[in-house]
Amino acid sequence: MNFSFYTFKQSNNNYDQYPLDNNSELFKEFIHNHKGDVSLTIYRSLRLTYYTYIQEGENKDDFFGIALVFNSVYCKNTKSLFELFEKTIINEAKNSKLFYCAENGKITLSDEKLYLLQGEIEKLREIFKEKIDAIGNEFIATDSSFELGNDAIKELPLFDGNDMINAAVRKYQQVLVTRDFIAEEKRRKRKQRIKYSSIIIALLLAIIIGGIIHLQIDKKRDFNESKVRLKEHIVNKNIGAANSLYKRYIDLYPKDNELRKLKEQIEFLEKEKLDEDVKRIFDDAKDVAKFAAEKKDPSYYQYAIERCDSALKLQSDNTTIINFRDSIKKIDDNIKNVKK
Repeated sequence: MNFSFYTFKQSNNNYDQYPLDNNSELFKEFIHNHKGDVSLTIYRSLRLTYYTYIQEGENKDDFFGIALVFNSVYCKNTKSLFELFEKTIINEAKNSKLFYCAENGKITLSDEKLYLLQGEIEKLREIFKEKIDAIGNEFIATDSSFELGNDAIKELPLFDGNDMINAAVRKYQQVLVTRDFIAEEKRRKRKQRIKYSSIIIALLLAIIIGGIIHLQIDKKRDFNESKVRLKEHIVNKNIGAANSLYKRYIDLYPKDNELRKLKEQIEFLEKEKLDEDVKRIFDDAKDVAKFAAEKKDPSYYQYAIERCDSALKLQSDNTTIINFRDSIKKIDDNIKNVKK
């Protein structure tokens, strides 16, 4: 079964991904929404279904992830897929240079730049492909019963079972599946809620009856508080969180001038972030080309060209990158011609 394969990591607010493309913002959002030691985010975008496994690294602020992106299918057995990620990573930590076991016993990704571990990543992809092919009958086609536009995040524990998770995947664009030890506390609280449901319902009815007059005031206050949070996200350059909050309120308050101005600031940050991503990829290309020249190893020139192409996918009119790519390509072509 065919799928796109990504690895990524975040440490000390430094993010790295292979292959690097415009999915980076999406994976950063998954890291931001991650809960507990391990989680699996199931995300639908048109015909694509993302299965992104994220695990806490050596420190609580360090994360690494593996994402599989399928076209027009989804896995009906989330429990099996979750365990496939876990067991594969544990096994590869014993044999692969890509992972290592920290002193505190936690598995994490290598500190090396991921593009330098391309060979190890390709090996890991083949291992996943073999295992995915083995459970191919667990994947079925997505169809018209899958709802569109519901961008709320639905969080479910793995022990809720495949039927409940599959129902959530059909309804929500993004489903966050957490491991059992995270969910046990939720199960206990759920039992408590059921035990006192009659009391809670009575209290809710009293609150609803007594609060109808103030409903619009509360909604306006909530909106104003949300705009304050939105401004904080903009100041802190949390683009994903800012966009999510903006989308939540623009349909309710489409004529709010301040909200429109905040959207302009978000768009500026997105452009600024795009420029930074392009620069980082281009810097990688230049570093690799320099490395190839210093070591007199032409095999790295092709990767430098690929990095340039990745940057141009994000910013196709960047003449500096185009000229650099063309010059590297000429060097590579000349070397190939000499070898012939």
